[in-house]
Amino acid sequence: MVVYVEWVIADNLALDILLAYLTRILLRQKASLWRILFSAAVGTALVFPFLYIAPLWARILYKFAVLSAVCLPLSDSLRLWRKCLVVYAVLSAAFGGLYYLFAGSAFELSFGAISTTGGRVALLAASVTIGLYLVRQVRGLVRELRLKRHSVKVQLFNGERFVFVSGFYDTGNTVLAPNGKGVVFLSPKVQSTIGTMSEKGQIEVRTVLGKNTFALYQIDAIKIYRDGQVNTIERVNVAYSRDNLSGCDALLPYNL
Repeated sequence: MVVYVEWVIADNLALDILLAYLTRILLRQKASLWRILFSAAVGTALVFPFLYIAPLWARILYKFAVLSAVCLPLSDSLRLWRKCLVVYAVLSAAFGGLYYLFAGSAFELSFGAISTTGGRVALLAASVTIGLYLVRQVRGLVRELRLKRHSVKVQLFNGERFVFVSGFYDTGNTVLAPNGKGVVFLSPKVQSTIGTMSEKGQIEVRTVLGKNTFALYQIDAIKIYRDGQVNTIERVNVAYSRDNLSGCDALLPYNL
């Protein structure tokens, strides 16, 4: 069997790029280009030494060593690295990688197949990677347009204090306070600028992840600036989100 080194490198590099890219996406991490390329380069470089390892136990150990090595550039903490190990291993098996999970003839068979495809694996993996990238870019543009369409400037008033924040009309914010009015969710970072507010009770919010309880406050007034008009609303129910909101500082309900 004739093995062309350039196709071995191309096939494995393209597949490793795809696996690294998918791993970062599934772990909800930024698809950092240098992390993905570094991981793929490590994985591709470590393919060749495996051919010279004979004992089965050594091959198994080498598999896990390679898996650990390719996940290091994809992680910035020990916890994330452990998650990366699992996700990358599952993806490798799902894509027929078998590079880092199994030993013996299973690896040689997959290596032989990839070595003689004439770049078909590289072409397929590169096509899938580019397709995923384009889909994510389109989704990002759609989300950005949606944010712009529903984004407003909001002014919060609490006693003598006031602050301008970015707001977003969220169709998914259907939470109602005990008084039957909607609730504005604020980023925690707003709390330091708007000052303290007296607690008016608690509200329960049910999501697919379970039930969460939030302290409910009432702010003196808010002004919403949109399309050249100003809408002033007094005694508005507010609650602080657990984490900083993405793309805005205030989630406004449509029934406000």
